Amino acid sequence: MKLKATITVLIAFAFLSIETGNAQTNNTKNNESDSIHRAMQLSFLPYISTEGTSSGKVACKVSFNILAGSIHSVDGFEMGGLLNMERRDAGTCQLAGIGNIVGGKTRGFQASGIFNQSGSVDGMQMAGIVNNTRKIDGAQIAGIANSKTEGNCIQIAGIANNAQHGKNSQIAGIANTADSANIQIAGIANYARNVNGTQISGWVNVAKRVKGCQIGIINISDSCGTPIGIINIVKNGIHQLDIYGDELFYSNIAFRSGTSRLYTLLTAGIRPDNLDSPLWTYGWGIGTSCAVARKTALDIEGVFSHVVKNGDFRNNFLYKVGINIDQKLGNKTSLIVGLSYNFLSTDTHSPYYSATYAKMAHYSFTNHTYSRYNLKSWLGVKVGLRFF
Repeated sequence: MKLKATITVLIAFAFLSIETGNAQTNNTKNNESDSIHRAMQLSFLPYISTEGTSSGKVACKVSFNILAGSIHSVDGFEMGGLLNMERRDAGTCQLAGIGNIVGGKTRGFQASGIFNQSGSVDGMQMAGIVNNTRKIDGAQIAGIANSKTEGNCIQIAGIANNAQHGKNSQIAGIANTADSANIQIAGIANYARNVNGTQISGWVNVAKRVKGCQIGIINISDSCGTPIGIINIVKNGIHQLDIYGDELFYSNIAFRSGTSRLYTLLTAGIRPDNLDSPLWTYGWGIGTSCAVARKTALDIEGVFSHVVKNGDFRNNFLYKVGINIDQKLGNKTSLIVGLSYNFLSTDTHSPYYSATYAKMAHYSFTNHTYSRYNLKSWLGVKVGLRFF
């Protein structure tokens, strides 16, 4: 507890020293003629040093702080057991057991066990927990979080990165946020207003404008070059609902979202001939669309579906590769007609195999059983309406 209290007092004192130093600097209009120049200084604690109470005015080449030290500026190397504190600028290398606090600019390498705080950095910051900088041109690496207001840099953090302005690359274990970014890679989520490259996350990507691609389970944007995910929501892209029938499932619904270059489909269908124990399916797919005339488009799609009978969720899968013609009937309505080649893999050990799965396809080009799974293939058709 005593150590925690001591550290807290030192940090509070450090920030107070910096603010006082900055105020003095502003009052003298950046005139540093009152600073004391030394080749080296040694401190035990702030003002308990080789320079005594004048340490706040000392500008030196080399600085050593046994526990903590507070000086005007350092041009070269500084090392501190706990804290290094500069009212103005830091030099080419600054190392501390707990933290570095610089009121002005850090030129070079800054590393600490817990945190780094600088007005601006032209180089690299490394911290066990957090880096916080107004402006940086270089790199920020932290165990937990990085934060910057502006500048161009690479941010790497175990948990989160935050950048308000500037173009940068961000890599985080959990989340990245930025005004503008070139690359964002996160374990859970990315957010940026403008992305001029790629967003990659384990769950969700959110952006206003993406000149590149988004890769994640859920991708949300106003505009995007290529969204790749399970659910893609592009405000200025495709949001369409298909209602159609095919040779297996006479009642189907599909939601298409993304862009014409690459969109995803969420599908569901039912065979309503026996509603007490229906045969139904749900699936996911991808597709691309290109215009062939003013009111006509050609879609190429691939869909993977799970076929279920009366709660039997065994490995019964339907694979479709199809080509559809989208013919506009109105502003928000189209007629869709297509052909598909189908592969149906069913489990012969299922209690519904003989009565249902084996008879699903009305005909087949191929029909083979491998181990416990039967595989059929055939040519199918699709007819329906598309809305929005």
